[in-house]
Amino acid sequence: MRVKTWSLMTLFLILLGLAVYLALVVRRPAGDPWRDVSIAGYVAIGCGVASAFALAIGALLLHRNRRR
Repeated sequence: MRVKTWSLMTLFLILLGLAVYLALVVRRPAGDPWRDVSIAGYVAIGCGVASAFALAIGALLLHRNRRR
């Protein structure tokens, strides 16, 4: 893969890490509405993030194949 592809994938991984950080650390204030979210809710959020990440990678690969 080219450097541009690796840099975009690295950027997406950094953004994914930032989203996980925000979900786990920053959401801790008192009166937090996320306090009552069940494990199934976290699994659903994780599946949504993973599917968005997979869609972004698929779009990059499709774009790369069409440019050739």
